Amino acid sequence: SENGDELIAHEHLLDPNALSDDIMHPSPIRLGQRVSPDDRRRIERIPEGLSIAIPDDLLQLVISAFGKERLGSSVVAETRRLNGIATQQGAIGFWNGRPFQYDHIQAYPSQGYAGLTGEMFNVPDCEIQTIVRKLEERLDKIAFYVQGYAGWLMSNPHFHAQQRKLREEFVSEIASAGFPTRRMIGHGMTVAHSAFHERCLAHYDHWILDGIAGPDLPIPVSPQFPSAWSSVSSAGILSHVIPAYLPVPGQGWFADMFDDTRPTQRQMPHLADWLEIVRKENASLNKVSGYQRRLRLWHYWRGLHRAFPTGLQRSKTRMISVFADFLKVGEDAIQSDLKMIYRLLCDVPID
Repeated sequence: SENGDELIAHEHLLDPNALSDDIMHPSPIRLGQRVSPDDRRRIERIPEGLSIAIPDDLLQLVISAFGKERLGSSVVAETRRLNGIATQQGAIGFWNGRPFQYDHIQAYPSQGYAGLTGEMFNVPDCEIQTIVRKLEERLDKIAFYVQGYAGWLMSNPHFHAQQRKLREEFVSEIASAGFPTRRMIGHGMTVAHSAFHERCLAHYDHWILDGIAGPDLPIPVSPQFPSAWSSVSSAGILSHVIPAYLPVPGQGWFADMFDDTRPTQRQMPHLADWLEIVRKENASLNKVSGYQRRLRLWHYWRGLHRAFPTGLQRSKTRMISVFADFLKVGEDAIQSDLKMIYRLLCDVPID
C-alpha cells in the first residue's frame, strides 16, 4: 500500500505428491517496481556463478587467523556486503545472480513463536506457552534429522554422481531458472511433461527430495503434522507425512509397526547406510550430528575459498582451527570430516 503497510495473502500449499493436508499460510507480499534479474544484478552488483554468504562470526574467525592484509581489505568488505544482502533476503548465497534459500545449514533453525498469545486461540496464555515450547522442541528434533539426512546425501558419492549428470544434461534449463521444486512440477507451474522436469522428479523420488537449492544442495521432503491447535476434520481423520529417512523413536507396538514399514535395504539399496543409522534399535545421534556438521563444513569451506581464492592457499592447519572454533568441536573432528568429504572439495584446495 502507499503508506508502506504489508499486505497478507493466504497461499494454498497443498502438495499432491506429498499427500499433505490443505494448509493456509499467510505470506507477506510487498509491492514495488518490478526489477528483472539482470537489473537487480547491476543495482546490487551480484557476481556471476556461485557466491556463498559467509556469516559474520565465521568471517571474524578467519580475519583473526589470517589478518586483513593477507585476505585483502577490499575482499573482506565485499564478503561482508554480499552477506548483508543475502541476510536481508533470507538467503545463504547467490547463484547465477539470484539469491537462494536453504533451511538446513544452521544447526537448529527453530524460529520461535514468541508473538503468539492465548487470546488468539481462546486458551490461557500459560497454555499457549506450553504448546509453543513443546512445538519448538519437536521442530528442533525434526530439524536435527532432516539436516543430518541432507548431510548424509552430501557425503554420498552416488548422490553426487547422479546430480552432476542431471546438471550436465540440462545446463541451459538450470542456468535460466534453477531446479524446480516438487510442488512446482506437481502444480503445473513449469512447462508440463518436459524431459527436464520428469528427470528432476525421478531424481527427487529416488532420494526423497522436495527439490535442489542453488546448484547442488538437497532439500529433503519434510515431515508434515497437523498443528497442535488445528481442528480435527469432520470425519475425525488427521493426515501425516513421514518420510522414510526419518527415524521413529519410542517403544511399543505402534513405534515397532512404523519401524517395520520403513523401506528395507532391498527396496532402497542406495539408502541402506542411512536406514541402518536411523533404525529404532540402532539410532546413533553421534553419526547424525556428524553428517549435519559435515554439511556446514563443506558448504562454508568452499564458500571461503571462493571468497578468498588466494588468501587461503596453503593454510589447511589454520583453516582447521577456524572451523573447530566455528563448529565448536575439536580439531581432530574437523580433520576426520575433511577426510570423509575430500571428494566433494576436489575443486577447492584443502592442503
